[in-house]
Amino acid sequence: MPHRLFPLLLVLVAPLAAMAAGPGHSGPQATAGTLEISAVRAPASLGAARNGVIYLSVRNTGDQPDALLEARSAVAKRTELHTHVHSDGIMRMRRVDRFGIPANGMLDLRSGGNHIMLVTLHEPLVTGRQFDLTLVFEHAGALDVRVEVVPFGSGHRH
Repeated sequence: MPHRLFPLLLVLVAPLAAMAAGPGHSGPQATAGTLEISAVRAPASLGAARNGVIYLSVRNTGDQPDALLEARSAVAKRTELHTHVHSDGIMRMRRVDRFGIPANGMLDLRSGGNHIMLVTLHEPLVTGRQFDLTLVFEHAGALDVRVEVVPFGSGHRH
């Protein structure tokens, strides 16, 4: 009897384990040339926040560097590439023109570092919803991905 239940148990538990791993742990969501994009997420809006942020990872499996030049989304008035700069004892955000992606390396957009800023959201980001994002790379070109809105405070501070 226990041997017959094992396949059923495996079918029921495997999806739960994948969900517990969180976004980005199931391999790349999208590819463009030698680039693999994963863990594409945006924390839900907090209160009446007018801006949002997107985090993601890009792995470059190729022998040549690439760069993220632009991000576009219809959920906000503007979508910008941002970094944090420590100046006069204060962390400040600064818009940048590009994020380099080294050959055989990673670009990790995350809280407290490089990120994509959604300036003037048209409506709040709600947990569980998804929206479209276009990433434009120097060599790999444009690539459309889906952004998952995750709970605010689930390990993603800005």
